[in-house]
Amino acid sequence: MKKSIAVLSGKGGAGKTLLATNLAVAFSKLKGKTLLIDADFGLPNAHIMLGVNPEKSVEDFISGTCTFQEAITKVSDNLSIVPGKSGSSSLVNLSAENGKKIWHGIKSVKSAYEYAIIDNAAGAEDYTMSLSCVESTPLISLIDLPTNFLDAYSTIKIAYHEYNIKTFYICVNQCSSLTDATRVFDKFYKITSNFLNLNMILVGFIPHSREIENSINKRIPFFYNEDRIEHSLIQNIVKTLDTHLKDK
Repeated sequence: MKKSIAVLSGKGGAGKTLLATNLAVAFSKLKGKTLLIDADFGLPNAHIMLGVNPEKSVEDFISGTCTFQEAITKVSDNLSIVPGKSGSSSLVNLSAENGKKIWHGIKSVKSAYEYAIIDNAAGAEDYTMSLSCVESTPLISLIDLPTNFLDAYSTIKIAYHEYNIKTFYICVNQCSSLTDATRVFDKFYKITSNFLNLNMILVGFIPHSREIENSINKRIPFFYNEDRIEHSLIQNIVKTLDTHLKDK
């Protein structure tokens, strides 16, 4: 696996899954074999956004009824997903032991994929932060709300202090233009840099649009619609991320 990108934000409502699923589709189309990991294992919805109905999940792997490879659902020739299982108490309340087991399962299939996109769970539990920070590049999904700023800052602070991550990539969600996204990014960076000596890079933005709302309702990632500006915006994010990751 060349690179792993973890989409984070803190609490829910910041568009992590929307960003993660469309990035996964885009990387699979533009760059090569991609594995999407829905790290909200007990409350998953990435498979819904992709329009697939997995037969097996991480729960089957933990219970020992299948291998990790068998728990992976193929979405297309170049895209697969590691799905969770809604309502599974063993996944909602994931133990440290099972968290490690999942981590080893992911590592066991790394050679089969060029990229991994991790749709991080809401919050900053130990298992999700370690999954997202140990070997991944953090991509923060940010929206212009005080509560999201606080959640995103808290997540960054943990990654900074506990995992020694000094560079964070930012995608601004639900904004109207690049100018608007830059304004939100600058405001967040000014707040964060008062407390942490880190590097932040704006990789792009996702607008609030009817096209995106329709894609969610239809369970079809909006990246598939090549005629729309939303497709180009994700394409630009992929190019920006890939360029920076190659330089690391």
